Amino acid sequence: NSGGWVNENEGLAPVILQFEQSIHGPARIAEMTGLSMDGQRNWRLRGHLPPSDGPRGKMTSSAVAALAVRSSAADLGFPAKDSASLGETAGPSVLYSALLDFPQAAIQLIGSPDNKKAFWKAFEDSTHHAGLISGLGPQQPSSAICWHDNDPPRLLPNPNSGLVEGYEVTFRQISLPGVGARLVRYAGQPLFTVHISDA
Repeated sequence: NSGGWVNENEGLAPVILQFEQSIHGPARIAEMTGLSMDGQRNWRLRGHLPPSDGPRGKMTSSAVAALAVRSSAADLGFPAKDSASLGETAGPSVLYSALLDFPQAAIQLIGSPDNKKAFWKAFEDSTHHAGLISGLGPQQPSSAICWHDNDPPRLLPNPNSGLVEGYEVTFRQISLPGVGARLVRYAGQPLFTVHISDA
């Protein structure tokens, strides 16, 4: 739930960036994901959720993002027992969207004023940092999950690319930026803390 790298910007001294994920309790997780505390316990008892990342059902931000995707899918009729890989695959895109759309709320920075200023400039100029922090890496982010009738869910870079023309289908869709916005709104704290120090 943590990581780091050396960032070298042209014309600036290199800095070491280390990040850690926040830990969220069950009540907060319920607000962030829509899965109630009883629902979380039920999913664990049924084997739909692994043991928690900490005592009393606590989870890291990435685990909450994955659970939020799964909860949204369950609300649309997708079986919880089949959604673990869906959450793991889509979770980084949820965090990526949250970081890009709400950076000041999603990230707590610890470091000197100059290093903070340099970080935000680099963050605005490139999606590189958001990819590293979210766990997405260099992969293409997805913006939606959709599925038709009994077809398996698909991750899409553009939600409109999932539309099928020519015949009527039952269309279900989850907006991953929407899931990310909910995480930030209800987290009650930043999703990540980034420590910046001179290299």
